[in-house]
Amino acid sequence: MAGRAKRLTGSVFRRVPAVPAVCVGLLVSVVGAIAAVGVGCGGSQQRSQEHASFDATLNRGSTDGWGWLAKAPVPDRGQDGIWLIDPTAPEPTLLLSEKSISAFTWSRQTQALLYVSERQDRASLRVAEMGAPQTGSRELDDAARIHFLRSSPAGPYVAYLRELGPRSTDPGSRGPAAELVVRELPAGTSETIEWPGYRIHWFAWSPDSASLAVSAMREGQWWLGRLYRDGRPPELLVSEPFSGLPDWWSPDGKLLAGGLVDRMATASDPQWTRIFIYDLGRRQYSLYGGLGETAGSPSWSPEGESLVFMSNRDGSWQLYVLDVAYGVERVLDGSEYEKWYPSWSPDGRQIAFKRRIHGRMELCTIRPDGSGFHVVPNQPGSLGATEWISLSVFAQDGK
Repeated sequence: MAGRAKRLTGSVFRRVPAVPAVCVGLLVSVVGAIAAVGVGCGGSQQRSQEHASFDATLNRGSTDGWGWLAKAPVPDRGQDGIWLIDPTAPEPTLLLSEKSISAFTWSRQTQALLYVSERQDRASLRVAEMGAPQTGSRELDDAARIHFLRSSPAGPYVAYLRELGPRSTDPGSRGPAAELVVRELPAGTSETIEWPGYRIHWFAWSPDSASLAVSAMREGQWWLGRLYRDGRPPELLVSEPFSGLPDWWSPDGKLLAGGLVDRMATASDPQWTRIFIYDLGRRQYSLYGGLGETAGSPSWSPEGESLVFMSNRDGSWQLYVLDVAYGVERVLDGSEYEKWYPSWSPDGRQIAFKRRIHGRMELCTIRPDGSGFHVVPNQPGSLGATEWISLSVFAQDGK
């Protein structure tokens, strides 16, 4: 319903009575204190703080459906921002801004926004929780480098890779030594899950959040394994070197999809080649796409019957839908503009992706049958990473 709003003030998300939708404001969710922003009829205001803080009003066009969290610059501030994109709202809403944000994720289980704030030679993992007391954001970890941040699909957990010490000079390692950290929310207690002898570079949560599929390197070779949170020994999924980076499990937890990379690639430059699907029951994998093409970024449909991915097989980046049962692929949209990073909506009705046009990326949606192409209106410029989010999270009184 147009005009509904929720005000989030101070250092955390907090609900207060709705206000008239007179002008577009900023949602505020606190995370320590660098710049509190208010964008409305009178423009923006700033105040010097240590970490981002918000004190503004969010006027919304919708209280249900799906939108996105997105990383994009805050032009008038020279900072990175995390924005809420509501496709029915007149403008995007700035949730927080920091000098440099390298990664973020939304925890659906705890309704918390987690992000990595980088300053000089340190990376700070911080969390802002909806409905928490106004005590500001909390720092969960402070390390030389934190990367590849993902919240768990079930249970109150977040996992990330924490780099250990200086980067290795061993060419066989093909990347920095890192440990896989799983942290429970909101308490913030953590555990390190190890795979002795392997350097973990990539991971994906299982649907029940009991285990993680990981891609790791040992003696210059890529390996695919599974690590368990309950302390069970690590499991090698493929008995030979396998350069697959697991992206997502199927919703039923039986299949694992990802991008196969060049075996000589480095961890920082994966160089995708083909799509793989690993069957955990049969303990075998299938490859899709032709030799010489580059394909990656797969995303499952909610029912797990189809997979959308991007490929440059015809000379430009386009989206393809794979019928998993029959192995049949089709191009999703044949327009001339390049398309990147597809993501199926949780309700299965749309596929979001980024389109390159006139040198910039813009967020678009399309139906799974290839119809209904739509450019999302009023999105921030220079769009970076995006993540689906239910707009009901920000609805007044949850309605």
